[in-house]
Amino acid sequence: MLQVLAVAAVAVSVNDAFDGHQQSFALCFAAIEAIIAYLWWSTGIWDPSHRKFSKFYTFNYGLAFLLLVVSFFTSYTTATVLWILALLLNLTPGLTGARTIINGLKARGEVFSASAALVERFGLFTIIVLAESILAIVGGIAEVKDKHPLAWLSFILGIIITFLLWSLYFDMTSEQEVKKGYAHLQWLIFLHFPLLASFGMVGACLKVIIEESLTATNSPVRWIFCTALAVILFMIVCIAAIMKEEEEDRSYIKPVSRLLVVTGAIILLIPLAGAYLNTIFFLCVITLVLLVPVFVGIRSWIKYKFFSGIK
Repeated sequence: MLQVLAVAAVAVSVNDAFDGHQQSFALCFAAIEAIIAYLWWSTGIWDPSHRKFSKFYTFNYGLAFLLLVVSFFTSYTTATVLWILALLLNLTPGLTGARTIINGLKARGEVFSASAALVERFGLFTIIVLAESILAIVGGIAEVKDKHPLAWLSFILGIIITFLLWSLYFDMTSEQEVKKGYAHLQWLIFLHFPLLASFGMVGACLKVIIEESLTATNSPVRWIFCTALAVILFMIVCIAAIMKEEEEDRSYIKPVSRLLVVTGAIILLIPLAGAYLNTIFFLCVITLVLLVPVFVGIRSWIKYKFFSGIK
């Protein structure tokens, strides 16, 4: 309950932080760090077998808490540096504690294996971020005063693009486990950072693109949008490479992985024709390009599922 309240407080105060009034944000963010530090500390208290690893999280989040408290009393510029350091501390416990956990497992004759529940959490969080992208698209159509047919068409294309990305991500990664080894878990974690950030950028860009649905401009937003799309596709390929593959999964993943690399490169080039494409044609091209790997993947899976035994 306290953590939910702290996260809500951060969401309320974050706009003030970007306006140079960082005190409220710093305290709310510090509250989150304090709660997480306590949870990791209590893990080591109540389950001593986890203490050797949880201490890295307790130390990093505790130190991040102190930096955020100090940022309350500093200038905005200094506070920003301290926030970046706090975020780095949040990201690195799994790396600083890597040798400890690997050696501990090796002493017991075991190899680290991420639980299916842990992998599932990444999928659930990705769904949340995708939902935020859809909300951004809805916000974009809501900002259009004269909701002409082209604006609605842009809205529909934006939703289709979002669902195509959803299809590619989950068809390539869902219902699979990460390959054994602690390094594979770390790759799973860090590859999701640019992936989820790019999902958020896609939603924000689509909001602006829909608001400009009648214009024909080589807007910088289009470059950001296409770059984010390409990053998503490349990250999906990388994540799929660290997942265990059943033969059925491989029937979809193998042809689509190669195609996604080409698709990402093509999408990066689309803004070059921005001066010749209005918003509708721009989104249509993106939609058609993303449809290709989805279609090829489904066709490959159907061929394996229903026709692989036919000679």
